[in-house]
Parts: sequence; C-alpha cells; structure tokens
Amino acid sequence: MRKKVLKGSRWILMKNPDNLSKERDEQELLKEALRLNEPLATAYYMKEDLRQIWE
Repeated sequence: MRKKVLKGSRWILMKNPDNLSKERDEQELLKEALRLNEPLATAYYMKEDLRQIWE
C-alpha cells in the first residue's frame, strides 16, 4: 500500500494545493503520502512556504 501511494504522488506534490482535484481525491492522496514519509513532508512544507513568500 505504501509504495502505491508514494508512486503516484509526484505530480500531486508539485501542484498548488488549491488546484488539487476533488474528483480524483488528490487531497487525500497528498495527506497519505505526507503521513507515510516524514522527509517528503518536510520538503513539501518548505516548498509551500517558499511559494507563499513569492506570492
């Protein structure tokens, strides 16, 4: 299960959180991927902080 969640998470991690698809349940996939991998979660939150600074 863990490998399946992480395998499909690349594009979800790169998207703006406001653009995640509700139909494909991308928000839940993102939450699960971040929960399963702490270093990935750290990098994701740093990316989001930087994105907010640039806005």
